[in-house]
Amino acid sequence: MFDIDNKLHYGWARLDVTLAPITVTVKNYAYEDVAEAGIKAGTTTGNTISIIALNKNQVAAYSYESTINIIVKNVNAGVNTVNVFNIDGRIVYTTSVSGNNISINLNNVTTDLYTVQLTGAENTIFTKKLYIQN
Repeated sequence: MFDIDNKLHYGWARLDVTLAPITVTVKNYAYEDVAEAGIKAGTTTGNTISIIALNKNQVAAYSYESTINIIVKNVNAGVNTVNVFNIDGRIVYTTSVSGNNISINLNNVTTDLYTVQLTGAENTIFTKKLYIQN
């Protein structure tokens, strides 16, 4: 459940979850736009929203030492936010996207595997695991 304008709405989400390292991928979800009305898990009619995965032809991401470089190859991909998660699933970096080439310096984190996630308009998402070495 979540709050919209001080009114409770209900929804469901289908996730893929791995434990080593911890990752969570939202496959799809739906919510009821009528306040206080229930919704059955898995309902696929009405307000269902699907997640659209961006592919390597639209976005590329790679790391070198403590820097993550992201290239948005297709402006129509609509990427607007970048989040970097540590192995525990906590956000260690977040920013708004203001161009096609993004460089993120993570010299303040420990050497480990991290997940970079780009999200955009129309429920678009790109996720990639990268190794950061400090």
